[in-house]
Amino acid sequence: MFHVEHDRSDRFADLLLEGAARMGIAIPDPAVKRISVHRELLLRWSGKVNLTAVRDIKGMAERLYLDSCALLPYLKEACSLHDVGSGAGFPGLVLKAVQSEIDLTLTEARRKKISFLKEAAREMGFTRGVRVRWERIGIRAWRGEPAWQEVVSRASFPPKIWLDLGACLVAPGGRLWLMAGQPIEADEGLEQLVQPDCWPRGFELELWTSYQLPFCGLGRRLAAFRRIP
Repeated sequence: MFHVEHDRSDRFADLLLEGAARMGIAIPDPAVKRISVHRELLLRWSGKVNLTAVRDIKGMAERLYLDSCALLPYLKEACSLHDVGSGAGFPGLVLKAVQSEIDLTLTEARRKKISFLKEAAREMGFTRGVRVRWERIGIRAWRGEPAWQEVVSRASFPPKIWLDLGACLVAPGGRLWLMAGQPIEADEGLEQLVQPDCWPRGFELELWTSYQLPFCGLGRRLAAFRRIP
């Protein structure tokens, strides 16, 4: 199932492992193979669907895949995770590639990206544990029960809007994740979001940290809000 172009995929795998080591993250060999399959599929689809503007090998390794891996140290091996506005599967499919016991839901509003997500999950070997939903969350109120232990969205919504939208998806005791860039001009706004009066109602701030992408040094912010049971 893992059909990749060896010269390019070997270089990508080396960058992935080097960057992960710099971030203190372990990516086992089976996960490297799954991620490489995803990347090759992403490149093949790029001519017909605009899935990412990042195409260079180092940029893809760190800005797409390693950035998605930043949540790994904080997730249980087996948890239910909802990736909203998943696009090409960042971060959901990347997290699933490394921790295969994650019960993953991917929600996306665009049909072509839904088709990509289904094919990517299949080619990565995930016959179970991945559900792909075609829905535009935020256009109407969420009508289901809050069912996920971990809820995340990567660059799909402005941070304040995401905290409002994502909160209703989190099960009691679960966490709502905020992944954000860290340009100097945005620091004040991001800091404001983690003040108590800006927390989603019924949540408390559990984690507020920063990290750097391993090659370009870009700063990133990561916050987790836990829903009070």
